[in-house]
Amino acid sequence: MKQVYDQKRTESYDKFYDTAEGRIVGRIEKETIYSCLEPGTGLKVLDIGCGTGRYSIDLARMVLEVTGVDVSTAMLEKAQLKATEAGASIQFVEADAQCLPFGDETFDLVLSVDSMEWVSGFPASLQEAFRVLEVGAGRECGGSQA
Repeated sequence: MKQVYDQKRTESYDKFYDTAEGRIVGRIEKETIYSCLEPGTGLKVLDIGCGTGRYSIDLARMVLEVTGVDVSTAMLEKAQLKATEAGASIQFVEADAQCLPFGDETFDLVLSVDSMEWVSGFPASLQEAFRVLEVGAGRECGGSQA
């Protein structure tokens, strides 16, 4: 069942951003995320729920060290294909947001776009995101403290 769901969701995931609504949502998301970053700073970024790599690839182009995490094998396979086509070097890891396979304070920035609403254990996932985030790495982002 998971494999069938993964494949169907993977096929439709990127199509949303080709719609009028999706283009607006994508523009707002990107403006918010990118307003927090300085290209070329060498930040280590974790993209939780990276899906097909939409943001991971853009972040890698900004000369950031990016790791993308998702529970879906099919999404990660498509993300890797897209990253290779884009010439982006990204580490993709299959993992659950509730149990991230990284040490404490590994990343300078952790983001999760359009994914936390899908996790079954939101509190545990949020706790994990903060665990792998370097202490003091929070910053003003999109009008609220990140």
